[in-house]
Amino acid sequence: MAQKRLRRKQTAGNQAARKRTAGNQAARKRTARKQTVKRKTKKRRRKILKISLIVLVILALLVGLGYLSTLVFKLKQIKVTKNRYTVSEDVVNWIRKDPYSENTLYVWWKYNHTEPLALPAAESVKVKITSPWEVTVEIKEKTFTGCLTLGEEFIYFDEKGIASYKSPEVMEGVILVEGAEISAEEVQIGKVLPVSDSGIFEKICEITGLLEQNKLTPDKIAFAETDLELWFGGVRIQVGSGSYEAKVEQIPPILEKLNELYPGQKGVLHLENYEQGTDSIRFVPEWFEQTEG
Repeated sequence: MAQKRLRRKQTAGNQAARKRTAGNQAARKRTARKQTVKRKTKKRRRKILKISLIVLVILALLVGLGYLSTLVFKLKQIKVTKNRYTVSEDVVNWIRKDPYSENTLYVWWKYNHTEPLALPAAESVKVKITSPWEVTVEIKEKTFTGCLTLGEEFIYFDEKGIASYKSPEVMEGVILVEGAEISAEEVQIGKVLPVSDSGIFEKICEITGLLEQNKLTPDKIAFAETDLELWFGGVRIQVGSGSYEAKVEQIPPILEKLNELYPGQKGVLHLENYEQGTDSIRFVPEWFEQTEG
């Protein structure tokens, strides 16, 4: 009996010891977990602090650079180059309209890396920085399709019919167009010319393209309703209203022959009814027309 009681006591003691050991292990684990959480929290805080400091330093640098750029890259001088008929002062005023144009870097970036509204007479604009306070503006001007008379001035337009330039002088190499009905009071530079026939610019582009292919430069193009006339000195060529390509191809050899046989002779060359394969083309001298009249 005594031995049994002793074994039960020993067993109970062992169980109590195991419980104490298990409790101690659980406490150590809890302590270790708490310490791990604390270490991780400290690491996160240090990391966030480092990132915050880096961001603050970067922001401070950016602000400093921005402030420095406003002082150093303050635009004072704008030079305009490669402009033949565009007024330099108009280009400078056009750039200065932007409230941020006081900064040289901004002007360089805007006109080289974006697509700002262009000058009416300019096909493209390039800006070069020549010093922190100076830029050079290179203008590539449009090649005009033609011009119209408007009072005592000439309105030059591009292939889309946009009024791009106004001058009291006729520009060399630009064809004068007559006969287009236009609302003079509605004309605006930078806008499509307000003509009654919206398809007239397509016809002008077609005929000027054919003239260029055949190395022809008439003094003027005239429209009479749907019919087209070309003027070369005193020779008026009636082209009519269609089949322009075949008709224009006949003009160079005919003009050459007229200059050879009748130098300086004024008159009308009739191509309005010309068809390919036609052997004869009628030329009526001015004196004959006046006699008939």
